[in-house]
Amino acid sequence: MGHYNYLVTTDELADKYRDEILAALPDGVGWLTPTQTVRRPKRHALQIDETWLVWLMMRRNAMVVRDSRLQD
Repeated sequence: MGHYNYLVTTDELADKYRDEILAALPDGVGWLTPTQTVRRPKRHALQIDETWLVWLMMRRNAMVVRDSRLQD
């Protein structure tokens, strides 16, 4: 949904399944590991209004904080 989209994996997963993941990764999606950028993403036009996207991210973050507090 954002301008840039990434797959984030461990280095071990990247080393073991590099060819399979690259073949399955949609065009324009980047791939990051903790130590490297395997593939750079392409910029996409936003699929929804930017204000709405920010609101969705803030709402999701609030839910994560709430859930972590309930578990304590």
